[in-house]
Amino acid sequence: MNRAGISAALASLAFAAGCTVGPRYSRPAAPAPAPDAWKTQAPWEQAAPKDSIPKGAWWQVFHDPTLDAYEQQLLQANQSLVAARDRLDQARSLARVATADMFPQLSADPSAVRERGSGNRPLSGAAPTALSGTTQAVPPYTQSVYTIPFSLSYEVDLFGRVRNNVAAANASLQSTAADLQNVQLVLTAELAGDYFTLRELDAEFQVVQESVGYQRKGLDLVNNRHSGGIASGLEVAQQSALLDSTLSQLALVQQSRAQYEHAIAVLMGQAASSLSVPVAPLRATPPPVPLGVPSDVLERRPDISTAERLMAYQNAQVGIAQSAFYPHITLSGSGGWQSRDLAPLLNAPSLFWSLARMPCSPYSKADETVPIWPPRRLRMNSQWRITGSPYSRRSSKLKTASAI
Repeated sequence: MNRAGISAALASLAFAAGCTVGPRYSRPAAPAPAPDAWKTQAPWEQAAPKDSIPKGAWWQVFHDPTLDAYEQQLLQANQSLVAARDRLDQARSLARVATADMFPQLSADPSAVRERGSGNRPLSGAAPTALSGTTQAVPPYTQSVYTIPFSLSYEVDLFGRVRNNVAAANASLQSTAADLQNVQLVLTAELAGDYFTLRELDAEFQVVQESVGYQRKGLDLVNNRHSGGIASGLEVAQQSALLDSTLSQLALVQQSRAQYEHAIAVLMGQAASSLSVPVAPLRATPPPVPLGVPSDVLERRPDISTAERLMAYQNAQVGIAQSAFYPHITLSGSGGWQSRDLAPLLNAPSLFWSLARMPCSPYSKADETVPIWPPRRLRMNSQWRITGSPYSRRSSKLKTASAI
């Protein structure tokens, strides 16, 4: 092939490599358009998700060293958070594997073999050697084979299968990262809520305990009045029942405190019986609330970003399913050195090589990729619409909340 033919072939491959089947991804809009006017008074603004804003150690605004220590232990030992981090590492590894398909694959498998051939080995139809009327036996042989082989393969991404696969892996990675942020936010908020509820129960326990002391004094007073003939037995029974009711309330407060203490231990990755939170009634001053509206907080929800990235993942899956309708072309080559002796292994006569072009037909998997069998593509399109529905609903709610 002359130089002009090679240039034309390379130009054709470059042009074909730019062809990608499948729908182009665009972030879906809300199912209902925003109205020109709202019932509520101005000002209002269009929702703009800001989930990428770092949340940070938000619990430090309470200036509680005990809560800070518990939150740090949760970040290190909570099993749900550890599982979310492992899922993120898995998604990152899968994204790297998918990206590796965009580059040529090179492999090597050096070997050294010492072998002996049988004297009774078959001769592939050839007759044994006959000398002086006598058939000679096939002599055995012993030899060494040293091989340093290399193989190189590259899939020409004519119809975007590899690119869509990379886009799907990256979208899955981003979705998993947003899911990790969501899990961390939910767990830290749950721990802070349980901690302050426990502190509130400590304050309630102190109040109920003081009430028990007052009622015991009241019961002593009624008993003295009854002994003096001033109070009746009914008054004594009423005061005794009130004391018993308050003691039952005190026991319920203690039980509720133990349950929240166990919940904090589980969130921190500890056994429930191993954690003992010291009693300290809630006396902290609430931190100042930043200026804004509740919808500003809704815009920072990581689960909305998770839903949007899942949409991008399913969109790429549709492209992968459509690219299976077209042939895959793989360019491959192999070479290396092979010799009976180790000394001349790297000499020019020991060199061998081969080149090949292997077209892969889409008819190889009839259950999924045969063009006359479209359910897989229809299934991926349906999955794309199913995944997009929750995101559209959440986006619509965000826009409505921004206007309130």
